[in-house]
Amino acid sequence: MPATTPTPQAYAGGPRDALEVLARLAGRSAFVTPAAGSGGAPALTTDDIAHALGRTNDALGEYLALAIATQSLREWPAIQRLAFPRLLAGLEADPRDAALVEGSRRHRLRIVMHDVLRDLVWPHRRNARKATGMRRADYSRLYRYAGAAFESWAYTCAGAALNDLRTLR
Repeated sequence: MPATTPTPQAYAGGPRDALEVLARLAGRSAFVTPAAGSGGAPALTTDDIAHALGRTNDALGEYLALAIATQSLREWPAIQRLAFPRLLAGLEADPRDAALVEGSRRHRLRIVMHDVLRDLVWPHRRNARKATGMRRADYSRLYRYAGAAFESWAYTCAGAALNDLRTLR
């Protein structure tokens, strides 16, 4: 019996098909990578996927979806630059959360943002580190707020990219 070469999806934690990751981000977990040479429409390339992500209107969602799909923190500076003002405005609008990020405490939000991004990029390596100088309740509140926002932005962008890719086929 000849030895078969396993696909990248067969390795736990190994490289993944970017279209499959986008489908999972968009909440469509039933996507299966089509077999090569099956006829019909040509297979989508990574260039097609990058083009679809680039056509979305939300740059932050694009960077988040790209970071999660590639399992890389390379986009962290852009994510931090775009997400910090949005998260800060949302937290300051709520009187209960405004005290968490007022004045000299704003740096805490950046620490929590980085923890959230690491946990989204590598879900199998949950970050157990807690930010220094913060009560556990405050950290959890900021973490839940930033985590929900990051997931929402990434999922929305991935869904828009998938809809765009459907028009290519």
